Amino acid sequence: MVEPVWDIIPFRKLRNAVKDPLVIVRRAACEAMARLDSVPSPALSALVEALNDRDLSVSRAATEALLKVADYEGVVSLLAKLGDAAASPEVRAVVAGALARAGEPDYDVGMVDRALAQASEDPHPTVRAAAIRALGRRLMLYQMAGR
Repeated sequence: MVEPVWDIIPFRKLRNAVKDPLVIVRRAACEAMARLDSVPSPALSALVEALNDRDLSVSRAATEALLKVADYEGVVSLLAKLGDAAASPEVRAVVAGALARAGEPDYDVGMVDRALAQASEDPHPTVRAAAIRALGRRLMLYQMAGR
């Protein structure tokens, strides 16, 4: 019997490393997942949990990984974190910055723009600034694409 790809040992180790006690290991696990072509649900869940990591570099790596490898579910997770008032302003700013590059055709691009527009009115200036920068980058990409 063939095991599902995500159940083989290297993938289990990678998924579990996201919860390692050492920051360097957690960050490396997120960065390694960002290099994969796709990430199945168990890993996606681990990356979403890593958004809440107490170390901003791990949250940043998880955000980048979700943006690079995730489908609709990953982008929705990032949008939820952007709107989560309980999340730190630093994490929400990192998410806003990463969302500037979201725009794959397999989900509604408008929902990203609306979320960033809403974040541009956030009470915290770091989040507002990141959202405004992200909206500016998205406009530039739209212009380059001839939209």
